[in-house]
Amino acid sequence: MESMTMIKRTTISILLLLMAMGKLSGQPEKIVPFRAVSKPTIDGQLNDDIWQREPTVKEHFISYFPYQGEKLPFLTEVWAAYDEYNLYFAFYAHDNEPNRIKTSITKRDNIIPEDWVGVMVNTAGNRQNGYGFYSNPSGIQYDELVSSSGEDFDPDWVWYSNAQIQKDGYTVEIHIPLKNIVYQSGKNVKMCLTFFRKISRLGYVSAWPTINAGSNSLRASADAVYPELKTRMRLEVLPAVTYSSQWERKTPQNWLAADDQVELGLDINVGLTSAIMASMTANPDFSQVESDTFQVLVNQRFPVFFEEKRPFFMELSNRFNLARSSASSMETALHTRKIVNPDWGFKTTGELGKLTFGLLASQDNYLNGDTGDNIHLKPVFLAGRVKLGLNGDNYIGLLLNSKESGGDYNRVLAGDFLFNFNEKHTFKGNMIYSTTGTGELSRNSGMAYHLNYIYLTKFFEFDFMAEHFDRDFRMDIAFYERVGMTKYRWYLGPVFYPGKKINWIKRIIPTLYLVFLEDAETGLNEFLFRTYIYFDFPSQGSLFVKYFNFKEIWQNRNFTGHYFEANGSIQATKWLNISAYARIGDGVLYDQFNPMVGDSRMFRFSTEVHFSQKLSQFFQYIYQDLSDPATDELIYDVNVLTSRTTFQINKYLFFRGTAQYDSSRDLLLTDFLVSFTLIPGTVIHLGYGSLYQDLYWNSGEWMGNHPLGKLYQINRSLFFKASYRWGVKKR
Repeated sequence: MESMTMIKRTTISILLLLMAMGKLSGQPEKIVPFRAVSKPTIDGQLNDDIWQREPTVKEHFISYFPYQGEKLPFLTEVWAAYDEYNLYFAFYAHDNEPNRIKTSITKRDNIIPEDWVGVMVNTAGNRQNGYGFYSNPSGIQYDELVSSSGEDFDPDWVWYSNAQIQKDGYTVEIHIPLKNIVYQSGKNVKMCLTFFRKISRLGYVSAWPTINAGSNSLRASADAVYPELKTRMRLEVLPAVTYSSQWERKTPQNWLAADDQVELGLDINVGLTSAIMASMTANPDFSQVESDTFQVLVNQRFPVFFEEKRPFFMELSNRFNLARSSASSMETALHTRKIVNPDWGFKTTGELGKLTFGLLASQDNYLNGDTGDNIHLKPVFLAGRVKLGLNGDNYIGLLLNSKESGGDYNRVLAGDFLFNFNEKHTFKGNMIYSTTGTGELSRNSGMAYHLNYIYLTKFFEFDFMAEHFDRDFRMDIAFYERVGMTKYRWYLGPVFYPGKKINWIKRIIPTLYLVFLEDAETGLNEFLFRTYIYFDFPSQGSLFVKYFNFKEIWQNRNFTGHYFEANGSIQATKWLNISAYARIGDGVLYDQFNPMVGDSRMFRFSTEVHFSQKLSQFFQYIYQDLSDPATDELIYDVNVLTSRTTFQINKYLFFRGTAQYDSSRDLLLTDFLVSFTLIPGTVIHLGYGSLYQDLYWNSGEWMGNHPLGKLYQINRSLFFKASYRWGVKKR
């Protein structure tokens, strides 16, 4: 009992010390947005009355990625305005060489390699979550949700932007209706703002206020006070209809009758207050628009992570994730792809002062994985998240989630924290308790924890991580690699800036990376030593050269080896981007009966060519193999090819053709899509796809892996989807 009391006292003392250290950061910048008498016309021209005054910010922005502390050679001017229900921003990005500005007419969220400007708005003024709104010089948007968990580019909010190329740069106007995001109404509303600019040909991503090494866009943001913002309640109904028709080949000459389906879906968004948003969905789907890209699935030790693509579930992973290192074995604490075929869903998110929260409930129509008497019951997933902001972006949080299916259940309680002090030291982590039961027959519980310390300056980074998963730990709605292990990781990386001495190299980072893992099941240990050197070049160029030495466990045995890696990329011209990767050395064959260390090779090459601002071509080739070093016999080889041609008529309409080939499954997938998006939620999609497989017809049945086989079109499909965002405004 005395020891437990001492542990509690020590824990409380550490937390109080870290909270106090978190208050050592400097005072933030302050700006004063001005009230708009009339709404500006969002045409990209800064000739409206509200822009005819001194800019709110007029600075040479300072870079923070990939090089920290470089002053942009060109001036950036920003105006911040508002009225009772809207935020307005205007940018004048000066550039002495406007012909070198990189921009295109492309789909939403596809402008990251180009020139762009934008703003991140922390509407609650608590530096916990930020809405990012960005536009390229052609007025194409991308948006993101920023939090202590990282950046999430999946959400799409309704906002408006336009841009114009000028003789000495480009101008951008942005209009953000407050009803489309969560905000706090009332008088003297505090928000936090950060402004951004990227110059593609230099490779600089910059910001105002300056984002120092060890800081981030939330921590560095400027305080802005809006004298009065009123509540405009939000009610939106998004009905959707999807028609699909699929044909399967019965014989080489005949097809089965078409399988026609019509599905209706419905989303409803309700602003309970200006700061709390609730959403409901019935029969959400993938829209068959953004299908999963082919990946190498042969010889994978752990499951492959696929990103969420259903609009209703996007952004939830970021909001519900736990504080952790990017090297954690847990990719995300809320992996909504585990909800395979949802019948319905409900979510609510909000920010009240320093408190942010979220709730998710959904019923899955997918039964696989349930056991016993509950195999025909539809599982229900529940998740709740609360974060209490402290100082800056520091916080402590709580997460609860569960999967319930009759008497079967998996329930999880987790706590997490993040503390940063002096913009150099970051300490974050989580602790998770799970309990799993199958009716009244059995019940298992398990613990997991994760601790991460980072010391980061402009010239040096040290990163230590420790994590543990009990053998009986289980978290059904999360994505993680393994249980029954304790892992430690060390990273050490000095940073060198050659400067004018070698002006074609901007940054050099030599590193040492060490991982040690204890496996509870076998009593064996794993070890990974990695050293690499990283180079940053102009024109968004980079190069990694790496050496790995490993010892890992498979089938209760240790396997050792070493290999080399190299990968690099460059924006060769305004219209050409190239990247390549190579891996040569030892690799483990993850076979259940005959595992071994073989000679492994992997190559990946990709390129994207912009023939014009509207027409682009992407190509990627991946090759991977493994051979027996004793006999030189090839155990397997895989070729994966992807081709995507896009013709973007304007910001609303595009045509796209895609072809993907996987030699390991002898599959060729082709897709053609026409897509029109007026605003997120008001869309029309029309697509046609074909699936080909290398087969041989013999005695009334299909055979694979046959020397006389050929590519047959075994499946073809046609789909049409339309949805409409219908909104009712209340004041």
